[in-house]
Amino acid sequence: MEEKVIVKSYDGKLVSVPLDKKEEYLKVQKEIKELLDSGKSKEEVLKIINERKDNRV
Repeated sequence: MEEKVIVKSYDGKLVSVPLDKKEEYLKVQKEIKELLDSGKSKEEVLKIINERKDNRV
């Protein structure tokens, strides 16, 4: 059984993520919060994150 941890998302909600994905998840959440704080809309943030994800693959 996969170990999970509970962490906070960019909007303060608690979510459960696999232990081995914790650091990556927190990094992305930090990026999302920074983008939203800089005035980007949720749609713009989603597009940026998806483009970064597509470029990594």
